[in-house]
Amino acid sequence: MICFDPIFAKKYGLHEAIVYARIRILLKKNEENVQNYYRNRYWVDLNNQVYVNFLNFISKPDVEFAVENLKKNKVLDDRKVDETFLYTLTEEYVEKLKKQTEERSL
Repeated sequence: MICFDPIFAKKYGLHEAIVYARIRILLKKNEENVQNYYRNRYWVDLNNQVYVNFLNFISKPDVEFAVENLKKNKVLDDRKVDETFLYTLTEEYVEKLKKQTEERSL
């Protein structure tokens, strides 16, 4: 089952919200397994296995468009290693999340 934030979807788009939710899950798994850690952040690879197993109800071009849109809106950051792109949340977006969490806890 895919869960996503409807407020995020309204702001960035439905596919973006679904892709973002999947990336958050994969980042958490990498953190738990201490994998793909670089420059104080965890990174994920949106390889074909991710498309087939988790995002198979969205076309690959739509996923790629969603990723580009999230990068354009400074939600995602990417880096290329060999022929693979890895993705993570931008530091700017992480700070925004922290601020929102703090405001909710007041």
